Amino acid sequence: MRYSPNRKMGALLFFAALTLVIAIACGSSATATPSAAPTSAAATAVPQATVAPTAVPTEPAAMVGPTGTLNIGFKELFTFGNGPRLVEANIVVFVGNTSGETLLKMNIDREIIPQMVTDWTLDESGTVWTLKLQEGVQFHGDWGEVTAEDVAYTMTEYAAPDGVNALQGVMQRLYAAPGGGPRVIDDHTLEVDTVEPQFDFQYFMIVPEVVSTVSKKVFEELGDVEASRLGIGPGPWEFVEQSTRELWRFKAVEDHYRKSPEFAELVLWDIPEEATRVANFETGNLDSFLMGFDSKPRLDTLPDIRYMAVPNGSTAHIGLHPNHYVGMGEADYEERRPGAFKCLRDNKCPWVSSDPDVNSAEWERARKVREALLISIDRQEVVDTLLGGEGAPQSLWAWENRQKELL
Repeated sequence: MRYSPNRKMGALLFFAALTLVIAIACGSSATATPSAAPTSAAATAVPQATVAPTAVPTEPAAMVGPTGTLNIGFKELFTFGNGPRLVEANIVVFVGNTSGETLLKMNIDREIIPQMVTDWTLDESGTVWTLKLQEGVQFHGDWGEVTAEDVAYTMTEYAAPDGVNALQGVMQRLYAAPGGGPRVIDDHTLEVDTVEPQFDFQYFMIVPEVVSTVSKKVFEELGDVEASRLGIGPGPWEFVEQSTRELWRFKAVEDHYRKSPEFAELVLWDIPEEATRVANFETGNLDSFLMGFDSKPRLDTLPDIRYMAVPNGSTAHIGLHPNHYVGMGEADYEERRPGAFKCLRDNKCPWVSSDPDVNSAEWERARKVREALLISIDRQEVVDTLLGGEGAPQSLWAWENRQKELL
């Protein structure tokens, strides 16, 4: 299997909400830099944030190199770091999209396209991936070029048994299967043997939480803790400093191999309260921020607001419980799975089979009930009603069929 610009990835979702919104507001400034985030006694609990308004200049002046500061407000930033063994997935999301860089990228049309990996192939067994790296990609500072050794090291470190990343199990499956793993071919080529076919290997090369590449030299010379704190990476933003529970500051990489930022500085602000983030945007202290749907009507009243939606940024689903078949029929099943046991005993969960045999009549009955429920859900009505129209339904079957095509 070779890279094709027409390959697209779906998502295993009933429907997807929209997350990022870019807005233009007259009161905002692309160079505003809040010295400290204001507090608000009136701040209240915020639903899961799903949109982010952004103020940008409508007619940018001609410029030579990056200029100005881009200020973005978030609900929580945690402590900065890029150590594969030391940093949790929710931190790597931010790190991997700023100072870090993924191997592949997904464009707006959901096509997987090259990034640090320019070409990739899969052998006939469906288990050995050959990855060809972009030449000339540089780490920040004087730490040299990104090589296959760095990528192999990153994969191995992310899959280490003592890692704290929530996706560590996924990375062990992809990068550390017994008898497999990454193998360096030359400076810009490596093979990864997954031992068993893994349909999501290609997908996870676009996910920063799984393979945001770090420098082997930095970590071996400085040690995990110090190297993680410095955040050396190949991304378009170079980490400068952090102030715990206040901000992360980056500077633009002016000669970045892919594209240099248009802003000279990026500041991510830690502002837990929704009302405070809204107030900072309204007064021009923030150019963009993570916003809950409940705040959208307030922002709609500002002049010259423009929204740009980015699909698949967050998701919502309807789950059916119980689904516990493991141990069914064993003596302690009632004790271990009381909810499932009672549901089955009282015949109140027709979507759950009382027989774990997939060929049984009970299993087929449960399957038909689930299929009927899936068909009966009006996904567009859910989007329109619960998400205020800010979302798009996605088909479960389309996702499953697409994965089969990719294999």
